Amino acid sequence: MINKFFKLINNKFPRIIKFIFSLRYLVLLFSISIALFLLIPNFFDYNKKENIIKLELQKDYSLKLNRIKDIEFKTLPTPRLIIKNLEASISSEKIDLIDGELIILPKLVSIYNFNNFKIKKVIFNKNQIILDVKKTKELSKYIAQSKNKIHLRNSNIQLKNLKDNLIYLEKINFSNYGYGKNILTGKAFNQKFKIRYQKNNKEIQFKLLNTGLMFSLKFSEGRNLNNVKGVFKGKILNSNLKSYFIYNGNFLELDKFTFRNKNLSLDSQGKIILKPYSTINLTSEIKDFNKEIFQNINLDHLFKFKKVIQRINSKNDFIYKPTKFSGSLIENLIVSTSLAYGKLNISKNFTFEKTDFKCDGNIDILQDYPVLNFYCLLSTKDKKKFLKKLNVNFENKDKTLDLEVKGRLNILNKKINFEFVKINNIYNASKEELVYYKRSFESIILNKGILDIFDLAKIKNFAKEIS
Repeated sequence: MINKFFKLINNKFPRIIKFIFSLRYLVLLFSISIALFLLIPNFFDYNKKENIIKLELQKDYSLKLNRIKDIEFKTLPTPRLIIKNLEASISSEKIDLIDGELIILPKLVSIYNFNNFKIKKVIFNKNQIILDVKKTKELSKYIAQSKNKIHLRNSNIQLKNLKDNLIYLEKINFSNYGYGKNILTGKAFNQKFKIRYQKNNKEIQFKLLNTGLMFSLKFSEGRNLNNVKGVFKGKILNSNLKSYFIYNGNFLELDKFTFRNKNLSLDSQGKIILKPYSTINLTSEIKDFNKEIFQNINLDHLFKFKKVIQRINSKNDFIYKPTKFSGSLIENLIVSTSLAYGKLNISKNFTFEKTDFKCDGNIDILQDYPVLNFYCLLSTKDKKKFLKKLNVNFENKDKTLDLEVKGRLNILNKKINFEFVKINNIYNASKEELVYYKRSFESIILNKGILDIFDLAKIKNFAKEIS
């Protein structure tokens, strides 16, 4: 039966089977030809073609090669030319690339005809790039908007401002083609980040992975380098931010800036001036806040960033008007701050129960042990009502109260010294009484932390103690 089956196959399909078996020679010949086509270029001396390669890179990629140590050809994983120990510059933008490799993927036929040498794409691999912060936009624009295929792979970027190093970006990957087109990834401060460009670069999304930090920029139509408008949205852990902005190179203007989380809610507007000197000018209206946020502030850690603080110039106003149902004693609060070269001036004004409170202070944050010099004035037309709020018995018949206090507060050591304490221009505390006030203030209010000066319960205990 089996013999009959094979006989039938041989009778019906003899020509097809013979044709299939004959193809094996054709496939073998084709495979050998391809192998030779790919392997023979390994024996060429590409250093002799250096000028042709340079001219093609200059013409199509605006890339000027300043130094080439060696050019070699590799067949796998895809045929490519590799230039090692590269020193080059993007001529149109004056961006320098040091060390690393330049991988050139040429059209295969041009390997055999350098008179018609053409490049399909280039890969900047493991380069060291030293870049002025003003040139970051030009670098991304060079890659994203190029008509030719460019891939920046596993490269490091040192961002500088004049002679100062600002930030070091590691393992940067950015491409204008393929699956990862217009997606920039890398590491900053040992944290991985991801930036996605969308809709012809009209929208940028940024994520600092595994940190809860993300934001997006959506640009308005008709923008140009000298006048950029758009909307900023961001999220930091459980906090949400949003603002309309205008940027013209000299300043960044914020409008309808909002910050929201469970502990703080505020609206701001103002300008961040960038030239000729950096200055922050903002006016913020506090909608709601939780006083427990003061417990989470670590002043010791904050004062470690003195070099950063030294460079900040700012003038900011904070306004707080609680609602009738908030239960807050404060009726109106205005805090004005001015910071320049590490010297901070603070002016605080608030009212409650027909009582006006004003306190001015200044501190040099750059000192090893910053000391706040303060002068405070309290004035009330209803002394009885005011003291009742502090749980202090009212015995004096005077209806008004004018209290003046001047002193020095050591922020880190949690020590206070009163220069004088005056009441109604009649009472002037003696030296012994000032020492008593000092000890009481430190033991009751400063016993745990400097920010407990905002704790109303402790203020009441202090008022009862010295009354």
